[in-house]
Amino acid sequence: MVDIIISILLYCVFGLLGIHVFSKIKEINRIFSKQQNIIYLVIFFFIFGMYLAQKNPSLYSSSLMFQIAFSIGNLIAVFAGSAIAAFFANKSKFKINKNFYLSLFGSISCGTLLLFIAF
Repeated sequence: MVDIIISILLYCVFGLLGIHVFSKIKEINRIFSKQQNIIYLVIFFFIFGMYLAQKNPSLYSSSLMFQIAFSIGNLIAVFAGSAIAAFFANKSKFKINKNFYLSLFGSISCGTLLLFIAF
């Protein structure tokens, strides 16, 4: 349970980093303020999570159900962290807007780098 909370808080920090750093870059701001590009990014992260689940040395890592559950668990943590970061960036109001998309981009890109290094 503690590792889930730490994971969500880490993705929240990555989301805040994404909002404050990537909002200053015009090209990233233009590309990732569209919902369709965020959907592609989420699909990439889901497939990347399934790939990383194969690298897990547990007994069940070869099963497809484990890979899907591992990937969905990472996505839930990413969405929760991004939602919390967007909540703080929007001054205590949750809106699915540019801040949420940039937060999701920051969480997924930094989370991908962290997971790639960890595994």
